[in-house]
Amino acid sequence: MDTSNGSALQIQHSGWLRKQGGKFRTWKRRYFVLRQGSLEYYADSELIRFIDALEIGPPDAMEITLCESDATSEDKAYNFIVKRSKAWGSDQKQSLFLSASTAAERRDWIRAVRKQLYLKMGGGSEFIDTLQHITGKEGDSSLAEY
Repeated sequence: MDTSNGSALQIQHSGWLRKQGGKFRTWKRRYFVLRQGSLEYYADSELIRFIDALEIGPPDAMEITLCESDATSEDKAYNFIVKRSKAWGSDQKQSLFLSASTAAERRDWIRAVRKQLYLKMGGGSEFIDTLQHITGKEGDSSLAEY
């Protein structure tokens, strides 16, 4: 995967989010870039200091979950997880625990990632419509606004 500043893949969505680390569970501000097939994160918005990336796989291999807010910290009130199934790419990082500054920002990120997931299945439509088309049943109402 080309993660250099001159990547040929067009940026679909980008911005600052907080990411929870694995070992010490600290929250760090990172600049995220969503490109076709990957969610990359950097230490800077100039895309110079690349840290890591999560491959965005087929819809049945990915899950996006809303998290309960951390009552002790206002800046972590809009948490969500982007998670890959262990059966798919098990040798790589499986989950990103993220926090947006606002509900609208979280919604925009979730929509952008889902659009990438369903790109080959009509990703330009609303997620709930795509989900209903694929499964033939109503979507999860708790995520209907996303």
